[in-house]
Amino acid sequence: ATSEEAPIPTLAIDPQVEQKQITRLAETRKTRDRGRWNESIDALRNAAKRGDELMPRFVECARANASVGEQVLVLKEVFGEYHDPGYF
Repeated sequence: ATSEEAPIPTLAIDPQVEQKQITRLAETRKTRDRGRWNESIDALRNAAKRGDELMPRFVECARANASVGEQVLVLKEVFGEYHDPGYF
């Protein structure tokens, strides 16, 4: 055994990959059915407020091209955001 630790390789992602994904997301937001998107987001919000099953709402949001980030924002709006108290 040696006292030196082996370096941990880090994953380097090409900035072009990030830009491509940003472009794809912008195009999706531009071309999606805004009415269906609104309905799916509202249904998710209402189900969360009522304490209903959320999985069917997540599926509909995905079908309406709502991003995961947009869905998470709805959940934060309803439930708030967890903050670790920082003690045991």
